[in-house]
Amino acid sequence: RNRDGGIPTFCRGWGTLPFDRSCPDITAHVLLALSAWRAQMPSELRVSIDETLLRGCEYLRSSQRQDGAWEPLWFGNEQAPGQANPVYGTARVLDALAVLPDAGTYAGMVEAGQRFLVGAQNDDGSWGGAERVAGTLEETSLAVHALSRTGGAEQVVETGVGWIMAHIDQVDSPAAIGLYFASLWYHEK
Repeated sequence: RNRDGGIPTFCRGWGTLPFDRSCPDITAHVLLALSAWRAQMPSELRVSIDETLLRGCEYLRSSQRQDGAWEPLWFGNEQAPGQANPVYGTARVLDALAVLPDAGTYAGMVEAGQRFLVGAQNDDGSWGGAERVAGTLEETSLAVHALSRTGGAEQVVETGVGWIMAHIDQVDSPAAIGLYFASLWYHEK
């Protein structure tokens, strides 16, 4: 864990390199994992886990954009402004916040993230990496999952599921996943 409470990719550091900089998507992933195993850990380890959960959530609060989104470090979308993917980042953070202990404490963050995702949905019911970006099965599935876990937006979720069902035949044509380092883009089966 970095001093800011966030989790970096490989190692703690000064936050100046991509590898040691805290990022919302990895922080959310770690918080989700810690919360899943917390009850099975010895009590002395739970103290450390609870501190990491608290500090991680504070990092997520500080890294949330004004529009309610979180930007991931490594995952992008070639068609999105700045090749960012706030739909991916926001979906991953909401997924974690939905199951954390004292989830109600983070209700404001969750509501803002939900508003972002609802606003980023395309007219056809899909999601791309950002607002007004062509939808993909990957981003639509992530947004639907996150909104389903956090509650509310049932009509938006239903429309997204409908889009997925209408495009399920595209499952063999995955969308690109972007890696931040050297802006490497690849497609993976």
